[in-house]
Amino acid sequence: MRKDITLLIGTCDRYNVLWENFMILAENYFKVDCPKIFVTEDKRVPSADYVTHLGKKLPWSNRMIGALENIDTEYVFLLLDDYYLRQTITEDDVSTYIKFLDKVKGNKMMIAPYDNENAYTLHDMVYYEKYFKLTNDSKYQTAIMPSILRTDWFKNSLIPNQDIWAVETEGNLAIQGKDNK
Repeated sequence: MRKDITLLIGTCDRYNVLWENFMILAENYFKVDCPKIFVTEDKRVPSADYVTHLGKKLPWSNRMIGALENIDTEYVFLLLDDYYLRQTITEDDVSTYIKFLDKVKGNKMMIAPYDNENAYTLHDMVYYEKYFKLTNDSKYQTAIMPSILRTDWFKNSLIPNQDIWAVETEGNLAIQGKDNK
């Protein structure tokens, strides 16, 4: 089992209808042997393959902070329960992403296509002709999408008492202007 990354799935109890399909697709497409944690409110995930972190009815950011305080891996692979994987993510993929983040001393790597020029502002720095750095004033630096994040950086960038939407908007305003790597 990998000791450097944890699969972290953020959810809320009313989305429990998605959990079974999420786990089926994760089983098919997430080919990384690592700890797997669902962050819920009061419901446990019906699977022995996942640990459930019960965050009570606290705001989303508080539940995530609570879970992150119990994670001892340097990185988390963040997914939401309504993000269904459709392509395989392998051990080699994760190793490549982590090596890249370590090399550039990065904190977050969003694993998504750059398909909306209005959403992000890119730095002129391009790595390996395929990885782009966001500018320090780019929108959506805290976007909750498939990402590999340094556990400590993610925990420290979350603002208590925010729902997921505020994490993406107000959270971004709180870190804008800084080199968030």
